[in-house]
Amino acid sequence: MDPLKSLEAHAAQIAALDLVITIDNATAHLAGALGVPTWVLLPKGSEWRWGSHPTKTVLYPHTRIFRASDLGQWGGALWKLFDAFARWV
Repeated sequence: MDPLKSLEAHAAQIAALDLVITIDNATAHLAGALGVPTWVLLPKGSEWRWGSHPTKTVLYPHTRIFRASDLGQWGGALWKLFDAFARWV
């Protein structure tokens, strides 16, 4: 399935998931809009629509944010995500 050719099929696949882990892209927004639990890795200084809260966004209540501590510094965000995933499973 090519998500660029069938947004409906992409949405159906996302809706069938228990959790989506992604970066800031269409999948993050689609999963958030569908209410699927979603974890998003964001760089420091991400787009305004994600807001300034360190782990939440008002747009998607089922979305959790993992932010890089500085430009190109993903270690802390990834370790937080790994830890959260270990507790989630």
